[in-house]
Amino acid sequence: MTASAVSQHLKVLRDAGLVAVRKAGRERLYRLNADPLREVAEWASTYERFWTERMDRLGTYLEKKAAPPNPSPGRQEQEQKTP
Repeated sequence: MTASAVSQHLKVLRDAGLVAVRKAGRERLYRLNADPLREVAEWASTYERFWTERMDRLGTYLEKKAAPPNPSPGRQEQEQKTP
């Protein structure tokens, strides 16, 4: 990644309030501001629980559909008697 690309990415993060910058001589030092990310994580966790539940239910449904059907008990007896 070029220095120009890094600079552009850091500007986006700075504009979004996700990093703070301070000058130290010729260098600029960046520090993460995680507070906005915590808000997003809390908001997303609600949907994560919802979608995890839904995907678990879908998985159970698909497993049942993929399982071979159980023959009825009367049919099993007939199949066992047939030579």
